[in-house]
Amino acid sequence: MKRVIITLMIMISMISLSAINVYIWKNENPTAQIVNAETGYPSSAANAMGNILTELGINNVVAPELTTSMAEYDVVIVSNGTFCES
Repeated sequence: MKRVIITLMIMISMISLSAINVYIWKNENPTAQIVNAETGYPSSAANAMGNILTELGINNVVAPELTTSMAEYDVVIVSNGTFCES
């Protein structure tokens, strides 16, 4: 019974997550990219976040400029790229 309740809670939370709109501002250094281990191609941090949100069924927009109308978005993420200490 506990498993059923937990499964229902997860399903309900996913339904509510799919109803949100996320804006990802790709404010990154264009030369700093990471290599996607699955595809072998370079990817930016903002694009990787956008792909993950899309796989989860969450509406998102990844753009290099900050939107002038934030009212239509529930969450705004500012991606400053990858970090490396070296």
